[in-house]
Amino acid sequence: MCENRQSGTAYGYNQQRKKWKMANQVRRRSTQKSKTFQRKGDAEKLARETERRIDLGMSAIGPNPSELKTVADLIDSHIADMTEVGKPLRRSKANSLDLLKSKLGSEIAADLSRQLIVDFGRMRRTECAGPTMVGMDISYLKMIVTHAAVVHGLNHSTEAID
Repeated sequence: MCENRQSGTAYGYNQQRKKWKMANQVRRRSTQKSKTFQRKGDAEKLARETERRIDLGMSAIGPNPSELKTVADLIDSHIADMTEVGKPLRRSKANSLDLLKSKLGSEIAADLSRQLIVDFGRMRRTECAGPTMVGMDISYLKMIVTHAAVVHGLNHSTEAID
């Protein structure tokens, strides 16, 4: 059972793989995204969302922006994207991201404020981190939010982090 949908140059393609699985594939020029679902409705929903993102000029590859809610989600997404392109994290960046994930991971990414960043910096200073290390942590946080905005189409501003 196959279903093709045309939408300009992008199209979604759903195919039943086994009796209980649906495979979804969306292609446009050199961009492609595919995923397997348990229900046909979920596969069709992904096809519509991906086509919409492509039509808006956003990236079709990577997680849906609605799935990236917390700072920990953004960090995990960044690590996965960097590993996917063959650039694994080095030791100091990995340690800083682990620290950010443990201290700020539960924070909602859209709710990052200047006061939260200042409190994070003060907390790091009480842990005997020097000003350079605190600055590096904050720059990594800014890089994570910028990466999510550019690659995944997230609409979070880095103004609070600047």
